[in-house]
Amino acid sequence: MIKRLLPDRWAIYCGAALLLPLLILIPGISGFPYPPAAGSYSDLAVTHFPNAVFLHRAISTHKTIPLWSDTILSGYPFAANPLSELWYPLAWLAVLSPAPLIFNLLVLLHLWWGGLGMLSFLRHEGLNAPAALLGAIAFEAMPKLFAHYGAGHLTLMYAIPWTPWLLLAARSDGSVAHGQHLPPRWLSFSKPGLVWAVLLLADVRWGAYALGLWWIYTLAHCVRRGLVEGRKCIIGLITQTLLGLLLAAPLLLPMLEYVRLSTRVQMTATDLLTYSLPPARLLGFFYPDFGGFHEWAVYPGMLLFILGVLAIVRVRLPFAVKVWTGVGVVALIASMAGYLPILSMLFELPGINLLRVPSRLIFVVGFCLAALAAHQLDWLLSGINQDEKRRMKLASVGLVAFSVINGIAVAALTGKYALNFMYGIGLMIIGIGWLWLSQESRISKQMWVATGLFICGLDVSLVNRTYFINRDWQTVVEQAGDVAEYLAEQPGEFRIYSPSYSMPQQTAAWYDLELADGVDPLQLERYASFMETATGVSRIGYSVVLPPLANGDPATANRNAIPDPQMLGLLNVEYVISAYPLQASEFVPVGAFHDLYLYRNSAVKPRAWVESTPELNSITMMPVTEMERHPNAVSLTAVGPGELVLSEINYPGWYAWVDGRPMKIETKWDILRSVHLEPGIHRVVFRFIPQTLLVGCVLFFVGVGWILSGRSRLR
Repeated sequence: MIKRLLPDRWAIYCGAALLLPLLILIPGISGFPYPPAAGSYSDLAVTHFPNAVFLHRAISTHKTIPLWSDTILSGYPFAANPLSELWYPLAWLAVLSPAPLIFNLLVLLHLWWGGLGMLSFLRHEGLNAPAALLGAIAFEAMPKLFAHYGAGHLTLMYAIPWTPWLLLAARSDGSVAHGQHLPPRWLSFSKPGLVWAVLLLADVRWGAYALGLWWIYTLAHCVRRGLVEGRKCIIGLITQTLLGLLLAAPLLLPMLEYVRLSTRVQMTATDLLTYSLPPARLLGFFYPDFGGFHEWAVYPGMLLFILGVLAIVRVRLPFAVKVWTGVGVVALIASMAGYLPILSMLFELPGINLLRVPSRLIFVVGFCLAALAAHQLDWLLSGINQDEKRRMKLASVGLVAFSVINGIAVAALTGKYALNFMYGIGLMIIGIGWLWLSQESRISKQMWVATGLFICGLDVSLVNRTYFINRDWQTVVEQAGDVAEYLAEQPGEFRIYSPSYSMPQQTAAWYDLELADGVDPLQLERYASFMETATGVSRIGYSVVLPPLANGDPATANRNAIPDPQMLGLLNVEYVISAYPLQASEFVPVGAFHDLYLYRNSAVKPRAWVESTPELNSITMMPVTEMERHPNAVSLTAVGPGELVLSEINYPGWYAWVDGRPMKIETKWDILRSVHLEPGIHRVVFRFIPQTLLVGCVLFFVGVGWILSGRSRLR
């Protein structure tokens, strides 16, 4: 494919060059990536690794694909959760062997794939090979990407590299004029809707941003093509978007149902605008924030920043430069929405109000800067007149002056010379010096370009390496390993609750333990409300942690909360683990494991029981002893009469059969499943058959048929 775009020697050079900035991942490739800050968390460890372990175990043990998971939050619709990675095909490589090495290799391959996509896309924008290579390196090695890698945001690392392929597919589809570069033959069947669907399945949140970028890029080119061609272009956009929605429907429809029933729909403006980029953080474009907070990482690489800024000060701006400048500026302003009241209202619009963290639009800014830097290098290599040279030198002097004066001012105010300020000033001077060398006839263009690529790669590699550390398996998976090992040896079905998050999700997943608490962006509203009473922890705003941690410190946040053993018992919570002592009389001390306190809840209820009265304090209860549980079904034998209560969450898509006859499921205690039993012995089966998933699969095959029919017409 690369040879289709470049001469043979450039194909080899570019493929190898795109690997070089990614080699910083190799030394710790068998460990879990974490932010460098002490006490930090990684989504790879907390969410993605447990999901892969659960999926691997369900397939290897039960020979089925799980649609429901009991791992956290007393159960949730696994197939509807976009973080399950159930629907992204490449993520299944990690399911086959859920280990950090596989996850890290997938990240490396995705970043390289993104670099190839950016290289191909910029070549199709008409840029020469060295300029396209610079833009590709700038995109794949964007420091913000590596900052989010450190945070364990795996799905973003999968999705964002598909962005240039989406825009390239739009060009190949005819939505954008090709100019002098024809697309590779294999792209003739690669619809932008298909690429967008893959991107959606990787990360729905980035899919929304990518949709906006795709539409803006395409519409901008439509404006230049006249009314008739523009109308065709818009129709093509709509149909391709519809195709993408059809192909992603198996995830989107169940997810929308889940979101509608979750706490996410109740997010306030404050929740939506959390981590908006503070205006003061704009200085990060000049001075890297070594190892800083991933959501506020903005440094793109100094050489790329210089070239990107200088690209917009030309006398005559090419159309592509205007497009990338406009998109980048709008994205940058929107990333600060929390500090701009007018933009705050934008994030309250339907659809947009499901997205959080406006600062992630910096990814779009980084993409635009990479494109602008590539266009500027292409322009410099083509030769410029004296007026443009003077204009460029004047602008570059302004950049150096701002960088130096601001750095000196900060040093004078703080009384110290910060490393990142010194680094930024030094790289600014080096970058401007390199730029001015382009006018020296004594230096060959090849040497000048190679030097620039080296400076760019070295700069971003040094910064990127500060954004993550690697922790070994023992450190991550064996947290609270002694108590987890003890609990795994205990008989019967039970759940665990911890007000202090003392049983990490990765440890629980590895030891096959089920949690009533949990960390996930999607939580059922009814369950969160139930847990507010059961745990004694009040909810204040949206939280991805249940129970919430008001001060962010698990060891102290809920220390004064008084849990209700009876309500926790309804959830089959038999064991409670805490970083501090608990006083409830029903909590019987089992022992201390290092700094953790383990209690047995004497008020625990079995996983299923038959009761004769609904009152909590006067239940005539008969436990169910014969029960088989599978990822998507529960079958048991129970003796009536009475109400059979299953201590699992009632959710749309669960159906029940009593002795082979369909039976309506009632909701007990606001959240649990229940069916009525007549006198006698009965065989009861609960199955999870979500209708939204069935409809989504039908729509998926409609989309596949659409693609195949179009392909047959091309033949």
